[in-house]
Amino acid sequence: MKKLSTLKIIVFLIHLQCVMAQNPANVSGCSIWKKQTTSKIVTDKKETNLVDFLNFNEGVSFSKDEQLIVSKSKLKSSFTLFVVFKSIEDKEKDIVKYKVGREELKITNKQTQSTNGLEYSKYDAKSGVILEYSANLNGVKNANICSLFFGDNLNKDNDSSQNQEQKTTIFEFIFYPRILTETEKLKVESYLSIKYGVSLIGEKNYLSSTGTKVWNFKDNKSFNKNVTGIAKDEKSDLFQKQSLNSSQDNIHIGFGTLDSISKLNKENKENIENETFLVWGNNNGNVVFKKDETDKESLIKKINRVWKIQKTQVNDKNEINTFLIVNDSLFSSQAESKKEDTNIWLAVSSNSSDVFDYVNANYYRGEITQEGKIIFKNIVWDKDKNGSDTFTFIKAPDLFMNYELIEQNCNLSQNGRIKIKVEGGVLPFVLNIQHNGVVTTLDKNSREFEIETPTSGNYDWFYIVYNG
Repeated sequence: MKKLSTLKIIVFLIHLQCVMAQNPANVSGCSIWKKQTTSKIVTDKKETNLVDFLNFNEGVSFSKDEQLIVSKSKLKSSFTLFVVFKSIEDKEKDIVKYKVGREELKITNKQTQSTNGLEYSKYDAKSGVILEYSANLNGVKNANICSLFFGDNLNKDNDSSQNQEQKTTIFEFIFYPRILTETEKLKVESYLSIKYGVSLIGEKNYLSSTGTKVWNFKDNKSFNKNVTGIAKDEKSDLFQKQSLNSSQDNIHIGFGTLDSISKLNKENKENIENETFLVWGNNNGNVVFKKDETDKESLIKKINRVWKIQKTQVNDKNEINTFLIVNDSLFSSQAESKKEDTNIWLAVSSNSSDVFDYVNANYYRGEITQEGKIIFKNIVWDKDKNGSDTFTFIKAPDLFMNYELIEQNCNLSQNGRIKIKVEGGVLPFVLNIQHNGVVTTLDKNSREFEIETPTSGNYDWFYIVYNG
């Protein structure tokens, strides 16, 4: 009886906390919402224990015997739950247990076991898992309570192992005493995905708390790998200021400047307008830098991977500035670049087609740190206000150019043209063009210009000389 009384007190406190708090993703009816809300002191030891953190967010601390009890009158024989966790355990460990009547659900770090059976083998528990589970228990009779048991979060086998490293962490637990609609589920899943950097599995849109599509699966069908985002959505209690996908794809984007970066998301001091989302994904192309086979004289090397970033903002007149950090391990040939007279450049194009527009892209030169990271500062997205951009990376010298050949149009009496855009360096430039063995030298005081080509023949190469 004493133990039961203790449990009732726990339930009252948790229930009171949930009533006072807003609902996840603005989906009403939440009866339990467990997440880390208070600040912790991050020690050196804590920083090295990566299982404690997921996308710059801390996990929830549970006592060894913590249980949550929900009366059946509150349960109404139906429920939907969500749990986010991360586990580096080699052995199977219980995370959540649910039992009412003869129905039993057990969530472990390896699988979900229930009378109906459900697995999440597509997730990697070491990277992070978002699990949604719904059940209708109208067939259960004489069930007075629903018990949700959070297993021993530190996975201690006995009291003598107090210093054992934590290997499993629950980051968020959400419980609804009803079956949510598919739209409601997707809103909660989208909130959790953006917050924890764990991409949703399957052909799913990402929704804001108001139901706005902040990532459209069909429109972005070529770029649905490792979908990640940053956002401020007050109705969701979501303000994810910096994100790195849980798969460790090495792309880290955050609002503001590099001065805003913090080890914990809640310690990032950046502030932006409410209902602002930046969500990105990639085409899963390879990341080996290679020269274009059709232009072997070019000094530029490109990769096949291209990212698309979708912007959603109430006031689309406001520019969104971010930083972007890449770990050099993303590029398999990055070690070679340190021996070459080249830089890694970020290319951002307003053209969202599958073919990247290098000529009209905006370029940002990266700075390589001693830790092997490549930093890009003050990136402005969606300059043309069309709602999305694509971006990729190139390897090029301090000064380089992209060009596009525009063929002659006899019907319109238009000569052929070469469209040129120069990156890096300082104006003015001297441009040398060799055509059929003849070199023409031009002085240019603009980074973008066109050259008419009134005669046919081969333009073997052209190059620029810094003249500033």
